Amino acid sequence: MSQATPLIFGAAFSEPSADKNDALVQFTEALAARSGLSITAKACTYESLAAAMKDGTVSVGWLPPIVYLKAAAIAQPLLRIQRGKDKTYQTALLVREDSPYKEPKDLRNARAAWVDPWSAAGFVMPRLWLLSHGVDPRTLFRAESFKWSHKAAVQAVVDGAAEVCGTYASVNAEGALTSGGWSTVPEAKTRVLQKLGPVPPDLIAHLTSLPEATVLALRTALTDVRDDEALCLACNDLFQATELGAVAASDYDALRKDLEYGESKNLFAS
Repeated sequence: MSQATPLIFGAAFSEPSADKNDALVQFTEALAARSGLSITAKACTYESLAAAMKDGTVSVGWLPPIVYLKAAAIAQPLLRIQRGKDKTYQTALLVREDSPYKEPKDLRNARAAWVDPWSAAGFVMPRLWLLSHGVDPRTLFRAESFKWSHKAAVQAVVDGAAEVCGTYASVNAEGALTSGGWSTVPEAKTRVLQKLGPVPPDLIAHLTSLPEATVLALRTALTDVRDDEALCLACNDLFQATELGAVAASDYDALRKDLEYGESKNLFAS
C-alpha cells in the first residue's frame, strides 16, 4: 500500500534523547516495512504531541494516557501497549529507604520531585490520590519541581534533592511490587511509601480523519508483532513491550472524570 503523504508517527517523551529518538526511528522503519505505508518519526514532549495531533502534523502516535485524553476529541485508540500480563500499571509515591516518612500525611513540608505536568503516574495520579485521601497537595509540600523523566525524579530522591517522587510501578499476580521507576536507577535504595492504584496503559492512537484503509493497514501490521522479528524488537526497544492489545476509548473514562475533577480544583497548576 502507498499513500501520497507520509504518515508522521509521534512519540511522547518527557525528555527526548538520542537513544529514544533512535528507537523511535527503528520502530517506524519496521512498521513501514510491515504495513507498506510511508511513515516518518517525530519525537515530542507530552504537551507538544497533543498539540501536533490537534493541528494534524502528527497523524498517529504513542500516547501516554493523559496525552490521549488531551487529544481525545480528534484521536481514536488503535491498540494498547501491554507490558507483561497486566492491562494497567500502578502508581506509587517513592521515598528513600531510610526516610522517616511512614504515610503520605507525614510529607508536610517535604520536597516533591514530579516527572511532567502531563505524566499520569509521575504527577496527575499522585495529586488526585492525595486530595481524595484528605491530604491537599496544593499546600502539603515545601517545594515541588519537575524532573522530566522518571529516572531523574527517582534520582532526585536518591540524591536527597527531594524527599518524595511520583512514579510508575508493576505488581505480580499476588499484588507484590516487582519493578517501577526505581528500577531505572540500579543503585537506588528506596521504598514505596504508598501504592496509589492503577492507571490505564499507554496506547497507540490515530487521528479520526485517517482513511479507513490506512487504519486497517496499521492495525494489521501491529497485531501479533511477535510474528515480525524486526518490529517485535523495535517495540521492545521503544515501548519495553512485545505485545499490543485491544483497547477502547471507554477504558479511559474513569481517568477522564478524575482529570476533569482535578482541573476544576486547580490541582495541576505548575
